[in-house]
Amino acid sequence: MEDKLSQQSKLEFENLMDKTSHFVRTTFVSRHKKFDEEVNVKKTWINIDVANGNLDYSDSFMFTEECPRLTAEWETALKVLDETCYF
Repeated sequence: MEDKLSQQSKLEFENLMDKTSHFVRTTFVSRHKKFDEEVNVKKTWINIDVANGNLDYSDSFMFTEECPRLTAEWETALKVLDETCYF
């Protein structure tokens, strides 16, 4: 019984992480698409490893120097995902 509940809980958590990460990505893309085109912002990716509870991101330029507003929004999004990932 405990194994079944544990597996169900793990699947629910993975589904929540999938939905959350998709929401963050689509929101970020839609809000900053025009801005990205105007200033030629390079691609950034987020890697979420649900099994190990790890969250990492990499960028090809310095957010703080290039765009402070994007830095603050990314830090907020990463904090939310980071807190959700650890279990």
